[in-house]
Amino acid sequence: MEKKEYYLIEKNAWDNMIGLVEDLKKEVDRLKSERPVVKKILTNKDLQQLLCVNGKLIRKYREEGLLRYSHEGNKYWFTIDNVREFIKKQENEKLFSAF
Repeated sequence: MEKKEYYLIEKNAWDNMIGLVEDLKKEVDRLKSERPVVKKILTNKDLQQLLCVNGKLIRKYREEGLLRYSHEGNKYWFTIDNVREFIKKQENEKLFSAF
Protein backbone atom coordinates (compact mmCIF):
# COMPACT_ATOMS: atom_id res chain seq x y z
CA MET A 1 0.00 0.00 0.00
CA GLU A 2 1.27 3.44 -0.97
CA LYS A 3 1.98 5.76 1.92
CA LYS A 4 0.17 9.10 1.55
CA GLU A 5 1.50 12.35 2.89
CA TYR A 6 -0.67 15.22 4.03
CA TYR A 7 0.26 18.83 4.64
CA LEU A 8 -1.54 21.44 6.67
CA ILE A 9 -1.54 24.95 5.31
CA GLU A 10 -2.96 28.12 6.77
CA LYS A 11 -6.00 29.50 4.97
CA ASN A 12 -4.22 32.77 4.22
CA ALA A 13 -1.30 30.91 2.58
CA TRP A 14 -3.77 28.73 0.64
CA ASP A 15 -5.67 31.78 -0.61
CA ASN A 16 -2.39 33.39 -1.69
CA MET A 17 -1.43 30.24 -3.63
CA ILE A 18 -4.83 30.11 -5.34
CA GLY A 19 -4.47 33.78 -6.27
CA LEU A 20 -1.06 33.12 -7.80
CA VAL A 21 -2.40 30.18 -9.80
CA GLU A 22 -5.31 32.29 -11.07
CA ASP A 23 -2.88 35.10 -12.05
CA LEU A 24 -0.72 32.56 -13.86
CA LYS A 25 -3.73 31.21 -15.75
CA LYS A 26 -4.71 34.74 -16.80
CA GLU A 27 -1.17 35.38 -18.04
CA VAL A 28 -1.12 32.13 -20.02
CA ASP A 29 -4.49 32.98 -21.58
CA ARG A 30 -3.21 36.46 -22.49
CA LEU A 31 -0.07 35.05 -24.09
CA LYS A 32 -2.11 32.50 -26.04
CA SER A 33 -4.35 35.22 -27.42
CA GLU A 34 -1.34 37.32 -28.49
CA ARG A 35 0.43 34.42 -30.19
CA PRO A 36 0.65 34.95 -33.94
CA VAL A 37 -1.42 32.65 -36.09
CA VAL A 38 0.76 30.14 -37.90
CA LYS A 39 -0.33 28.60 -41.17
CA LYS A 40 -0.59 24.85 -40.79
CA ILE A 41 -0.17 24.24 -44.51
CA LEU A 42 2.77 25.64 -46.46
CA THR A 43 3.05 26.04 -50.20
CA ASN A 44 6.23 25.41 -52.14
CA LYS A 45 6.88 29.18 -52.12
CA ASP A 46 6.27 29.41 -48.36
CA LEU A 47 8.77 26.62 -47.80
CA GLN A 48 11.36 28.29 -50.03
CA GLN A 49 11.10 31.44 -47.93
CA LEU A 50 11.10 29.55 -44.64
CA LEU A 51 14.17 27.45 -45.43
CA CYS A 52 15.90 30.12 -47.56
CA VAL A 53 16.37 27.68 -50.45
CA ASN A 54 15.27 27.58 -54.07
CA GLY A 55 12.53 25.47 -55.61
CA LYS A 56 14.99 23.04 -57.21
CA LEU A 57 16.35 22.04 -53.82
CA ILE A 58 12.86 21.50 -52.42
CA ARG A 59 12.02 19.36 -55.46
CA LYS A 60 15.21 17.33 -54.81
CA TYR A 61 14.16 16.81 -51.17
CA ARG A 62 10.72 15.62 -52.32
CA GLU A 63 12.09 13.31 -55.01
CA GLU A 64 14.61 11.75 -52.62
CA GLY A 65 11.87 11.15 -50.06
CA LEU A 66 13.47 13.43 -47.51
CA LEU A 67 10.50 15.79 -47.29
CA ARG A 68 6.95 14.48 -47.06
CA TYR A 69 4.28 16.37 -48.95
CA SER A 70 0.84 16.29 -50.53
CA HIS A 71 0.06 17.36 -54.04
CA GLU A 72 -2.65 17.85 -56.57
CA GLY A 73 -1.43 18.24 -60.11
CA ASN A 74 1.62 20.47 -59.97
CA LYS A 75 0.68 22.11 -56.63
CA TYR A 76 2.57 20.88 -53.56
CA TRP A 77 1.66 21.36 -49.91
CA PHE A 78 3.68 20.72 -46.78
CA THR A 79 2.36 20.52 -43.26
CA ILE A 80 4.21 22.08 -40.37
CA ASP A 81 4.72 18.53 -39.07
CA ASN A 82 6.29 17.50 -42.43
CA VAL A 83 8.72 20.40 -42.17
CA ARG A 84 9.56 19.76 -38.50
CA GLU A 85 10.23 16.10 -39.27
CA PHE A 86 12.47 17.07 -42.20
CA ILE A 87 14.46 19.57 -40.11
CA LYS A 88 14.86 17.06 -37.28
CA LYS A 89 16.18 14.43 -39.72
CA GLN A 90 18.66 16.95 -41.14
CA GLU A 91 19.88 17.90 -37.66
CA ASN A 92 20.33 14.23 -36.72
CA GLU A 93 22.25 13.51 -39.91
CA LYS A 94 24.59 16.44 -39.25
CA LEU A 95 25.07 15.32 -35.65
CA PHE A 96 25.85 11.70 -36.48
CA SER A 97 27.91 12.42 -39.59
CA ALA A 98 30.50 14.00 -37.32
CA PHE A 99 31.31 10.55 -35.86
